[in-house]
Amino acid sequence: MKLLDFFNNYKALPHQVKALQELESLIDPKLLSKDQDWYKTWSTQPASSSDSDAVVATKYAPAIALIKEFEGCVLKAYPDPGTGGDPWTIGYGNTFYPDGKKVKPGDVITKEKAEELLKVEVNRIAKILESKVPHWNTLNNNQRSALISFSYNVGPYWYNTDGFRTISNTIYSKLWKNVPDSFMLYVNPGTNVTAGLRRRRVAESSLWLKPI
Repeated sequence: MKLLDFFNNYKALPHQVKALQELESLIDPKLLSKDQDWYKTWSTQPASSSDSDAVVATKYAPAIALIKEFEGCVLKAYPDPGTGGDPWTIGYGNTFYPDGKKVKPGDVITKEKAEELLKVEVNRIAKILESKVPHWNTLNNNQRSALISFSYNVGPYWYNTDGFRTISNTIYSKLWKNVPDSFMLYVNPGTNVTAGLRRRRVAESSLWLKPI
């Protein structure tokens, strides 16, 4: 296994940190010196434009807090309430694993794995929104986090699609004060989830308006 492959999978999870500490104890201390050429190369390279899952999880902590609050965490796969089957869900509302495999009946994960899946999904959603939502880079962290929570619920490809014209036009036109009203359009009125979605949209609206 190459070091590059190892660090591509590094997410600062507790077991990974412990493994690195164990690896460090096996390495000649001289190789870890800041005088080594590899360290000079490492420290002078420009930062990557693609955040790791751990960095995204820290950056978008407000989004993660909202998602945890409204999704809840279930460690055993459960069926869709409407179909009684697919899509099966696990963790904090995950229906797929990072490798693209669908959650299936009988799947069980740990709380640690649920946290990992959440970070990976937030990372994925943030990258999609960055590529699709105009003015993303001008938004503050709370505004981005509110959109991530919204997208975690409705899907990340909503921008400029049927059913999402109002919120898309509001963001495109930089009508920032109107975004909370746009959030409130997506509460599935008349269904058994209306109350929960309304509370979630109110929370996302409050986060959007919260100054940094």
